[in-house]
This record gives sequence, C-alpha cells and structure tokens, in this order.
Amino acid sequence: EIEKRQPQAKVVLLAYQPRAVGTQDGDPTKDGGADQRNRETSAEMAKLADGRKVFYVDVYDKFLKEGKLPRVYSADYIHPTERGYAIIRSALEPLLEKIAQGK
Repeated sequence: EIEKRQPQAKVVLLAYQPRAVGTQDGDPTKDGGADQRNRETSAEMAKLADGRKVFYVDVYDKFLKEGKLPRVYSADYIHPTERGYAIIRSALEPLLEKIAQGK
C-alpha cells in the first residue's frame, strides 16, 4: 500500500527491543514468552527488507548486558529510557544518512 501511494518512499523497520516485564532481574527469557514472540515477529519483519526500499534495523542485542535488560535502558522493562533511545538513534543514524544521500 505504501509503495502504491508513495513509490519513492523508503521504509525502515525497527526490530523489537528486549522486554522483561514481570521479572525482577531483567531477564527476557522469564517474561512469560512475550519477548520470544517479539523476537519471532522481528525475524518476520527482517524478511521484508530488500535493502533498496525497505530496511531493517535490529538493536536487540545492544540493549542486553550479560543477557539481561538493564533498567538504565528500560526502567519498566518494555519502554526505552533516554539511554535506550540513544541506542536506537545510534543504529538508525547511519542508515538514515545513507538513505538521505540516495545510496
């Protein structure tokens, strides 16, 4: 639909970041399976990327320290903090620059 309405548009898909809701230690494997479902959805999104019009950025691992999601990156274990958004920004900036330059 986007291509039909805006053929010149570029789409950037951002993978889900880790989530650890309901855990005490930020371990995404202990959140009742929601993190795993998000990872599976991200893997499906990655398949849509063609590197020309659709781009995929995955920052999942950049949010983890020793396999855990630190509160400094996500105070509630689901939404990014300012430092979490800085991780996302640092991953997006080079891609957006490349897109802006038409490369």
